[in-house]
Amino acid sequence: MTQFAVDIRRKLVRFSAFMKSETTNTILIFALVVVAALDVLFGLRAISGSREFRSLNIGAQQAQQGMMELNQLRSLAGDALAYNRAHPDPQLAKILNAAGVKSVPIPR
Repeated sequence: MTQFAVDIRRKLVRFSAFMKSETTNTILIFALVVVAALDVLFGLRAISGSREFRSLNIGAQQAQQGMMELNQLRSLAGDALAYNRAHPDPQLAKILNAAGVKSVPIPR
Protein backbone atom coordinates (compact mmCIF):
# COMPACT_ATOMS: atom_id res chain seq x y z
CA MET A 1 0.00 0.00 0.00
CA THR A 2 1.17 3.46 -0.80
CA GLN A 3 1.26 6.02 2.00
CA PHE A 4 0.11 9.63 1.42
CA ALA A 5 1.40 12.39 3.68
CA VAL A 6 -0.57 15.51 4.56
CA ASP A 7 0.57 18.41 6.73
CA ILE A 8 -2.18 19.24 9.23
CA ARG A 9 -1.35 21.89 11.85
CA ARG A 10 2.33 21.27 11.47
CA LYS A 11 1.95 17.56 12.13
CA LEU A 12 2.65 15.03 9.46
CA VAL A 13 -0.29 12.67 9.05
CA ARG A 14 -0.12 9.63 6.84
CA PHE A 15 -3.19 8.15 5.14
CA SER A 16 -3.25 4.65 3.80
CA ALA A 17 -4.50 3.81 0.35
CA PHE A 18 -7.52 2.10 1.96
CA MET A 19 -9.89 5.02 1.25
CA LYS A 20 -8.51 5.41 -2.27
CA SER A 21 -9.98 2.04 -3.25
CA GLU A 22 -13.03 2.28 -5.54
CA THR A 23 -14.55 -0.86 -4.04
CA THR A 24 -14.32 0.48 -0.50
CA ASN A 25 -15.82 3.83 -1.52
CA THR A 26 -18.65 2.10 -3.34
CA ILE A 27 -19.48 -0.11 -0.37
CA LEU A 28 -19.36 2.80 2.09
CA ILE A 29 -21.47 5.06 -0.13
CA PHE A 30 -24.02 2.25 -0.56
CA ALA A 31 -24.14 1.78 3.21
CA LEU A 32 -24.58 5.54 3.65
CA VAL A 33 -27.48 5.59 1.17
CA VAL A 34 -29.14 2.63 2.90
CA VAL A 35 -28.82 4.25 6.33
CA ALA A 36 -30.14 7.58 4.98
CA ALA A 37 -33.12 5.84 3.37
CA LEU A 38 -33.89 3.97 6.59
CA ASP A 39 -33.60 7.23 8.52
CA VAL A 40 -36.18 8.86 6.24
CA LEU A 41 -38.45 5.82 6.47
CA PHE A 42 -38.35 5.69 10.26
CA GLY A 43 -38.81 9.45 10.46
CA LEU A 44 -41.96 9.24 8.35
CA ARG A 45 -43.25 6.36 10.46
CA ALA A 46 -42.65 8.38 13.63
CA ILE A 47 -44.54 11.36 12.21
CA SER A 48 -47.41 9.12 11.11
CA GLY A 49 -47.50 7.41 14.52
CA SER A 50 -47.57 10.71 16.40
CA ARG A 51 -50.44 11.98 14.23
CA GLU A 52 -52.40 8.78 14.82
CA PHE A 53 -51.72 8.97 18.55
CA ARG A 54 -52.89 12.58 18.65
CA SER A 55 -56.15 11.78 16.83
CA LEU A 56 -56.80 8.76 19.06
CA ASN A 57 -56.07 10.86 22.13
CA ILE A 58 -58.58 13.50 21.01
CA GLY A 59 -61.17 10.78 20.37
CA ALA A 60 -60.57 9.29 23.81
CA GLN A 61 -61.00 12.69 25.44
CA GLN A 62 -64.28 13.23 23.58
CA ALA A 63 -65.52 9.79 24.61
CA GLN A 64 -64.58 10.47 28.22
CA GLN A 65 -66.41 13.81 28.11
CA GLY A 66 -69.47 12.05 26.66
CA MET A 67 -69.39 9.45 29.44
CA MET A 68 -69.21 12.18 32.07
CA GLU A 69 -72.20 13.95 30.52
CA LEU A 70 -74.12 10.67 30.33
CA ASN A 71 -73.43 9.96 34.01
CA GLN A 72 -74.61 13.46 34.92
CA LEU A 73 -77.81 12.93 32.92
CA ARG A 74 -78.42 9.57 34.59
CA SER A 75 -77.93 11.14 38.00
CA LEU A 76 -80.29 13.99 37.11
CA ALA A 77 -82.89 11.53 35.79
CA GLY A 78 -82.62 9.47 38.98
CA ASP A 79 -83.07 12.59 41.11
CA ALA A 80 -86.08 13.67 39.02
CA LEU A 81 -87.61 10.20 39.35
CA ALA A 82 -87.11 10.21 43.13
CA TYR A 83 -88.64 13.70 43.34
CA ASN A 84 -91.62 12.60 41.22
CA ARG A 85 -92.21 9.63 43.52
CA ALA A 86 -92.14 11.89 46.58
CA HIS A 87 -94.16 14.70 44.95
CA PRO A 88 -96.20 13.29 42.05
CA ASP A 89 -96.56 15.74 39.15
CA PRO A 90 -98.25 14.81 35.85
CA GLN A 91 -96.04 17.17 33.82
CA LEU A 92 -92.82 15.70 35.24
CA ALA A 93 -94.15 12.15 34.77
CA LYS A 94 -94.81 12.87 31.06
CA ILE A 95 -91.29 14.27 30.64
CA LEU A 96 -89.74 11.25 32.37
CA ASN A 97 -91.81 8.84 30.26
CA ALA A 98 -90.83 10.70 27.06
CA ALA A 99 -87.16 10.50 28.07
CA GLY A 100 -87.56 6.78 28.77
CA VAL A 101 -86.24 6.99 32.33
CA LYS A 102 -88.55 4.28 33.63
CA SER A 103 -92.21 3.59 33.32
CA VAL A 104 -93.58 6.26 35.56
CA PRO A 105 -97.33 6.19 36.20
CA ILE A 106 -98.81 9.58 35.34
CA PRO A 107 -100.74 10.81 38.36
CA ARG A 108 -104.17 12.33 37.75
